[in-house]
Amino acid sequence: MVRYLACGYRDFKKHPVPVGERLNWEFYVVADGQMAPVFPDSPECPLERQYAWVIPPGLAYGWRSGTEKPKRYVVHFTSVPNALKQAADERGYFGRKLDEHEIEQIEKLYLRLERHALSFSPLSELKVEKAAIDLALLLLTGVKLVNKIPLDKVDQQRVESVLVWYREHMSECPTIDAAASAINLSAGHLRRTFQRVRGCSPHDAFIAMRLAHAKELLSSTSQDLLQIGRQCGFRSDSDFCRVFAKYTGISPHKWRTHITKQEAS
Repeated sequence: MVRYLACGYRDFKKHPVPVGERLNWEFYVVADGQMAPVFPDSPECPLERQYAWVIPPGLAYGWRSGTEKPKRYVVHFTSVPNALKQAADERGYFGRKLDEHEIEQIEKLYLRLERHALSFSPLSELKVEKAAIDLALLLLTGVKLVNKIPLDKVDQQRVESVLVWYREHMSECPTIDAAASAINLSAGHLRRTFQRVRGCSPHDAFIAMRLAHAKELLSSTSQDLLQIGRQCGFRSDSDFCRVFAKYTGISPHKWRTHITKQEAS
């Protein structure tokens, strides 16, 4: 969410920005002239031209300018994307040089933010978030970030991704190899990942998904067993009935009859 917006030329001699803590993330861009942040008890930062800073909340600082009035763009956000937080963590704030094209892009993004932040349409909040993400992507272009995602999170994301993929391709009877290839893993790596995250094999997880979908279709449609089996990745109705009975202890026909009686009573 945007908390503050300002742009244009400012006379810092008449209107200085004293050192103080900000409550929000501050994007500060000098498009013309020279500026620099002022951090107490720290070496003086050099004046910069065509430069962008992103400074986190809770940090005490002010701003100074060169001899001429600088043109700047200022936006305060309540939060920023995690990648930008990571970039700011390395030295307490983020800063980098901008070229003419990037300055033009930032001017356009600022106008977008100004327009959407001051409107109260149902989509204005989403449009502000999109502009903020576009701004973060622009500033992080060319910046190398260390992958700090914990391995358990990576494994969890992989499992969730392959389950989504399998659900979408279930009717095609995909193999373990095909599912692993869809997320750029080997079948062996996928099996080890499932064991770490879910304590089961991908085969067992896929069977559970197929049977859950089959139960959904058995209870909500009048389709025959062959139709349901094919939608759930079984090559025949006999294969469907065999696997269903093995894992549930009852045939799909009896399961449907039992559910129908329960719903009728």
